[in-house]
Amino acid sequence: MHAYLALGSNMGNRLDNINAAISLLEKNRIKIIKHSSVYETLPAEVIDVQENYLNMAIHVTFDKGPFALLDDCRRIEILLGRKRPYFHSPRIIDIDILVVENILISTNVLELPHPGIENREFVIWPLNEIAGNLRLASGKTVSKAKNNLNGNGIVSVWKI
Repeated sequence: MHAYLALGSNMGNRLDNINAAISLLEKNRIKIIKHSSVYETLPAEVIDVQENYLNMAIHVTFDKGPFALLDDCRRIEILLGRKRPYFHSPRIIDIDILVVENILISTNVLELPHPGIENREFVIWPLNEIAGNLRLASGKTVSKAKNNLNGNGIVSVWKI
């Protein structure tokens, strides 16, 4: 199966955290096909003062179902020290499943495509870099959704 994931970190050595997550994904037989640059972004949707985030998007293939992929992502977050003291708290690592092929899921554990993709610069900008023609649940392409966002939350872009 093909999927797109978003990775983010705003605690500790943010780039090392993202690289560690990628390494652990690969050790779990989740193959990275393509990755975006790393985007430094202002914190969004938070209730407190937080450090800037580093975000990136990756295109992966895997041989499990979406719920098993979610389990792997959550396990990796915990291995790297992720705590969830409150909603939108700072995080060592966040791994979100954005899209899994054309699968639609709406449960209390997993929602696909991930809700809010189109309104989040920190997701759309990196995703556009690797999958601009990907069609979202609204019918818009990622690049069309990006054109609706002004990019004010993007601080810098690091090519890797």
